[in-house]
Order: sequence, then C-alpha cells, then structure tokens
Amino acid sequence: MKAPQSAQLPRATYRLQLHKDFTFDDAIEVLPYIADLGVSHLYLSPIMAARPGSTHGYDVIDHNRVNPELGGEEGFDRLCAKAQSLGLGIILDLVPNHVGVGADNAAWMEMLEWGQRSAKAGMFDVDWNSSRRNLQGKVLLPVLGAPFGIVLEQGELTLRLDAQAGQIDAWYYETRLPVSPLDYLALLEPSLKRYTGEHARELANLVRDFEALSTHQGSDQSLIDTARGLKSRLAEAVRTDAELAAAIASTLAEFSKDWRALGELLDRQAYRAAYWRVSADEINYRRFFDINDLAGLRVEREALFASMHERVFEFVAQGKVQGLRIDHVDGLLDPREYAERLQAAAGKPDAPIYIVIEKILAPHESLPESWPVAGTTGYDTLNLVGGLFIDPASERALSLLYRRYTRRDEDFDSLLVRSKLQILQESLASEVGVLANAVQTLSASDWHSRDFTYAGIRRALESLIAHFPVYRPYLDRRLAPSAADLRVIDWAVGRAKKAAGAVDTSVFDFLGKLLKGELCAPDSGYDAELALRAAQRFQQLSGPAMAKGLEDTSFYRHFRLLAHNEVGGDPRRYAVTVSAFHRANEERLRKFPADMLGATTHDTKRGEDARMRIAALSGMTAEWGRRVSAWTRANRRWVGEHEGEAAPDRNHQYYFYQTLVGAWPMELRVDDVDGAAALAERVIEAMLKAVREGKERSSWTNQVAAYEDAVRSFVRGALDASKPNAFLLDFAEFMQRVGALGALNSLSQTLLRLTMPGVPDLYQGSESWQLSMVDPDNRRPVDYARLREQLAELRKESNPAALMQRWADGLPKLHLVQRVLELRRRKPLLFAAGVYRPLAAQGERADHLVAYAREDDSAQLLVLAPRLWPALQPDPAQPADWRDTQLMLPNGQYRDLLSDRVVNGGARNVSELLSAFPVALLLRA
Repeated sequence: MKAPQSAQLPRATYRLQLHKDFTFDDAIEVLPYIADLGVSHLYLSPIMAARPGSTHGYDVIDHNRVNPELGGEEGFDRLCAKAQSLGLGIILDLVPNHVGVGADNAAWMEMLEWGQRSAKAGMFDVDWNSSRRNLQGKVLLPVLGAPFGIVLEQGELTLRLDAQAGQIDAWYYETRLPVSPLDYLALLEPSLKRYTGEHARELANLVRDFEALSTHQGSDQSLIDTARGLKSRLAEAVRTDAELAAAIASTLAEFSKDWRALGELLDRQAYRAAYWRVSADEINYRRFFDINDLAGLRVEREALFASMHERVFEFVAQGKVQGLRIDHVDGLLDPREYAERLQAAAGKPDAPIYIVIEKILAPHESLPESWPVAGTTGYDTLNLVGGLFIDPASERALSLLYRRYTRRDEDFDSLLVRSKLQILQESLASEVGVLANAVQTLSASDWHSRDFTYAGIRRALESLIAHFPVYRPYLDRRLAPSAADLRVIDWAVGRAKKAAGAVDTSVFDFLGKLLKGELCAPDSGYDAELALRAAQRFQQLSGPAMAKGLEDTSFYRHFRLLAHNEVGGDPRRYAVTVSAFHRANEERLRKFPADMLGATTHDTKRGEDARMRIAALSGMTAEWGRRVSAWTRANRRWVGEHEGEAAPDRNHQYYFYQTLVGAWPMELRVDDVDGAAALAERVIEAMLKAVREGKERSSWTNQVAAYEDAVRSFVRGALDASKPNAFLLDFAEFMQRVGALGALNSLSQTLLRLTMPGVPDLYQGSESWQLSMVDPDNRRPVDYARLREQLAELRKESNPAALMQRWADGLPKLHLVQRVLELRRRKPLLFAAGVYRPLAAQGERADHLVAYAREDDSAQLLVLAPRLWPALQPDPAQPADWRDTQLMLPNGQYRDLLSDRVVNGGARNVSELLSAFPVALLLRA
C-alpha cells in the first residue's frame, strides 16, 4: 500500500485494556503520564458494547454503540478531548469477524424468533441446509446441560411472559429462547377461558390477530412488523391488568408441565436447543474458533459492512480516531477486500488511514504487499527479536535434557499434525462437516469427481488442513493465488498424500485444484461461485485449526523452552541469527515501514521480560539441568498420583519451573508467606490453563478434578514459605542471577524494538518489567502511581550506574524507553523512513553484538545491543567480557543518549562503548 504520510504515522503506541474496572475516565487520569512518556497514539482495546462484565471487549454485541460500562459515548468524547489536548492520537481495535450472541444481542434473538424470514439472518454465517434433517432451516443452540429429552422431562424448560415486551419465551435457567409469534395462538387461547376481566375483548382480538399471522399475505418484514405491533398491544394490556397477566402466566405454566407439548412447540422453532456437548459435532453456524457464544458475521456483505462500521467511520470523520487495528483478520472470508473497503471508507486517496491487522505469519511467510494496510500487530517481529537471545549452540543439549526429563520423544512436526487433527475431529468437527458438505456438493456436479464420498472428502480435508504450514491461503474472486500460496498448497497436498499411504489419493488433487482456483475457471466444468465459496470456507477453517492446534494445544504439550511458545512463534525455529535479523529489518523498511512492533499484548502467553529470563536459560543449560533435577527431588513429596502416574507429570513440572523463572517477583523474599501464597495462586491459574489447553491430562470440556487438584497441591506445596523450604531458598538464589541476566536481555530487546524499522507498541505497564503469565494474569491492574513517580525521578536523576544498581525495580528499562521515545518525538522522520544499515563488529565475540545505524539527512543514530548475555557476563555483578571485540564507528562525535557520555568515531572496543550502561544509543553530534 501507499504508506500514510509521515505526519500521520504513529511514532509509538500505548495499549490500554479497558473494562468496567478501568473505564474511559480511568484512562483519562493516566493520559498525562502516557503523553509524558513520549508515545504518539493511544491504542485502545475494543470500545463498542460488549457482554456485561467483559474484561477484554472482544465479545461485542453492538458494533455501533459505545460500551456503557466504559462510560458510553460521553466518556469516549471526554477521552478523545483529553487525548487531543495532549497531542495523542487514538487507534481503535475493531472486531469485524464475530459478535457475542445471546439474549443481549437483539439481531441474534430476532433471527432465532423468525429464522430465515428475518433480515438479520443474513448477518450470521449459518448453514441453513444442513445434512441433518432436524437441523434443516434451523440454528443449533448448544445451551442445555443435559440431553434435550432429559431436560424436558425434568421440567427445566418453562414458558414465561415478558410483560414489558409482550414476548413469550422458553427459559432454561438464565437462558432465554424466543418463541415465534406464529405459535402464540396455542399459548394465549386457553387464557380466554381463565380471564373475564375488562380486557377480555382485547385478549380475544389479540388471539384472533395472532391466528391471522399464519395466513399473512405480505412480505417477511411486513409479517415481522405486524407481529411486533401485536406484541406491543399484548404488553400494554398485561401491564395495566394484573389479572390478565396472571391468567396468561397460569396458562404458560400449565403448558410447560406437558413436556411432550412443550417439546413439539420448541421443535417448531427456527432453532434446535441441544446438549452443549453436541456443539463440536453439529453446530451449524461459524464461530470464533470453538466458542459457542461468539458467532461469525458475514461482513463480506456490503450492506452489513456499512452498517457495522457506521459509528467508527463517524469517529474517523470527526477526527476522534486516527488509526484502526483489525482483530482476527484471517477469520474473514476475504481479508484483502475487507481492508480495501475499510481504507476506502475511512482513509483518503492521498492520505490512507493507519491500519494494522492481527495476522500471524509463519517464519517463511510474508504479508501480501497488495493489501492496503500498514502491517501486522507485530507477532512476527516479537519472535524475530526474541529469537536473537536464544543461544543456538544449546539446541542439542536442551533438547536432550527435555527428552530425558520428561521421557517424551515426539518431534514437533508430528505433534503439531496430531494436535490439529484432534482439534478438527473434536472442537471443530461441525465446521469440518459443513465444509465437507460444500465440497461434496461441488464434486458431485461433475462426472470426473462425483464418486468422491463424503467420508473420503472429510478425511482428506482433515489431513490437508492438519498438514497446512500456514494459517490460510488467500483465494478471492478477483485475484489468482500468489506464487507463495501455490507453493504452500502443493506442499500441503504432497504431505497429506504421503501421510495417506497406499490408497487412492486423487481426492487430494481435487482439493488442490479447488484451493488454487482452478475449479473457478469458466472451462472447468464446475459452478464457479460454488467452487469459490467452498475454497473460501476452507480458508476460514484452516486458520482456526492452526491457531487451536498450534497455540492452544501444541504449545501446551511441548515445553522444551517456553520462550518459543509464543503467539506467532515456532519451536522449530530455535534461534535467530544477527544476519537474519538485519535482513528482516531491511525487508520491513522496504515493504511495511509502519508495521507495528509488539512485545507484549493482551494475547501473549507471557510478558516480554519473562520470555527474556527464560531465553537466558538457553545459555546455561548445564546448570539449568542440575537445578531442575535438584528441585524435582526437593519437591517430590508434593507430587501426587493419578491413574498410576505422577500428578503433575514430568512435563507439567518442567512447565512449572520455567513459568516460575519467568514470573518470579524480584522483590519476593523466601520468608514472605503471603507474597509466596499470592504467587502460588497466580501460577496455579496458569498451570491449570496449560493442563486444560494441552488436552492430555484434563481439558476445558472434560476437567479431571483429581489431576487438577494434584497440580494445585504441588504448586502450593512447592511455594509454601510458612516453614523451611529448601526449594524456595535454592530457587531464589538462582533467580538473583537469572533475573539479572533476563533484565540485560530485556534492555537489549527493548532498545532494538524501539529503534528498528516500524512503530513500537507498549502494552500497559511494559515500560517497566513485564513478568506476567498468560491471560488473565497479563491484565492485572497497572500501578500507574508508581510509574509516574519513577518517571519524575528519572527526570531529576538518571545516572546510569545508579540506575543499574536498582535494576530490580525496573528503572533502567523505564529510563531506556523514555529516552528513545523522546528521540522519536524529536526525529520522527529518522525512524519513519531513515536508512537502516547493519554494522558488523570484529573480534572473538562479534556475534554477541547487534549493531546498526539509522540515518537520514538530519541525523545519524547508532544502535548497540548485546545478545547471549549468559556467555558475555556469567556473573552479572562483574563487567561483561568482550575480550578483543571492536566496532568501527563512522567518523564524527556522538553522544550516548542513555549514559550522556560523548564518544568519538573510529575503531572502538565494545567493552568501552558499553561500560556505562548495558546498551548504547549514539546520536551524532
């Protein structure tokens, strides 16, 4: 795309997670601090109306109403005004793929009430033509806690009248199921015999008019409008006559007791209420992954696109919003087309609006340059930078340690395929069924492919998706697949055919042609629209299958080094070389210079500084192995037993020790009973999530209480500070060193991310140490009062040696962030478009230094960031040992913005350049 003009580009963004306990007004209170820090844009979590009590905002229920729990429209206006007064722009997080469904979503409830007659039905991606006879023309609602017949017989479904709305509903505890007004006749008519009050004539007229609905001659919308008017009349009557309301309530209560009649009534509705466990196999509406109460939207429909974004476009036109972040772009039918529409509506031909997309790229994958976006939200760069701090020499030793300790020997490729197949056959089985139906309908339309069976097609789809190496390809109605997509499709087809063995594999060739768009050609013999739709359904399914199979399953089964197990990460890419890092930066500057550079987000598995601690373990594998062995012996008494095996098992124990390395608070004393107990409860929550996501010893849908209780007991016992604890003493001593090495890693990582090509994003509070575990731990309240005090302190005193003496409280990182952001404020063009030039050190430890220049006509900046700190500085209390390593600086005089020293150009020893502070930022005077 044409990049936004430099004046419109964010220099740096600051992410805030809004919810009922941190509202617009709470955000206003911290805006002066955020502006003082040096960022240019506030980057907000979704602000539109979400489920009451939502802690994240991604369960939107109304895309055009500002969330009242955050402060509503007035609160957002106050925030915008305050941000504008401080010179801050605003980037909004949009959720176009899905919507929260249930009684609080009026469009969803209308669709349930009227089925395909409702215009709202076109919003949702429902398969109305299911192969299951009892689902044809219906939506499956997996909301019951037991099979439908049992729930009926036990009287757990009852009919009630909503007197305010004149609406009759079936209720299952707190779940409301609307009854079609076409069925009101049978529910109201018996009330005529019970009621003889002053509204008897009105009730009779209503019964007659509801009866007439069945022969209504107008349009579907006219029918719905007529019924709406009748319900209003019913509401008016019962609101003013308690006797009438009681008569109807009595009729409904009596009807509810006849479970057979109630079952028949519910079977006539446009939905099928069902046991929640059937959702994986039979649900017939597209979901956000496998979450039943988040339904996919057909935002590819122009009318829906326009109506969903109406309020957002008003915010942009009013100058309140300067950028947009698109959630889960791979869930959309046609991401490129969506981005084009968004850009056309929100941007201007000569000034595109800043748009970034949540898109996970494989290490070998690139974002299509034709998309009109500034880049991704940064998961690829997160793992690129993080990979620099993993010692490549340790791969064999660490792999061997992990195999021996856990007694697990499955390679990651096999693990991933197995995990994806499990997801496709369990969590996403219904989505696979819908896709298989679409493919079989297509294949049956031509003699060459009509003999492919449904079962064969389904097995082939599962295998092909399981072997797909990226989240999805991008076939659309206007553009042929890219050369990269064609290679990926051919590779996946080849792998799936090989895995199938000695059987007929022609169905895989058919699927390959489908995905490459060959069946959309006029001379293919197939219906082009059906072929395109089937291919796009595949694309919408392969992404969730990868996400669930990789991030939410494989990453919770394979724990060799948890620094790898991050959103967008891949344990098969063990480490990143300096040359690969430079190549990626040069490519980003050329293609997506305003790409967002994240390190911690609301979705990351652990905070950026926690990952840097774990990465440090790769440089001390021998000691790490000895420590883990000793800790295992010390904590053996806390290990329980479940089904004849250790609980937690060795794999989860290994996860525990790495998690504790990442999350250990440096201020925690081994005699702090309350502090250790609080940490234990946080770790338990992360451990249980890991156990359930891994789906081997327990899961979200089949929780094994005995195993989970053993995990709780193990963590609490290991972290019990109420009595002498040899493990805690040894672990705390180990963390004095690892914590310091992790901090050094983090300072290098932070400097690189703030100065490399792109727009750095700070997740709330990550300007200081970010040691969080997986959500919801990473959404804990931020102590902004402390951060304000520290920033004010740095304004008065920023002696680098004194700062490093206080490394544990986060001051060095805050100092670094503030200094770089201040430079970005003064030199925006240098970072937006300045040349990126790698610098190569010379000497024995040259590979331990990442160095580059950023240059334009106004300035020359040199960035020096050490890596692989455990080898450079085994004892953090001693100076780093650079030996003979030198760096040739361009001629001139430089000021180190982090230590305030003056440095002359020429050949300089790296140990001298980094003697005052662990990293350096040299600006030519």
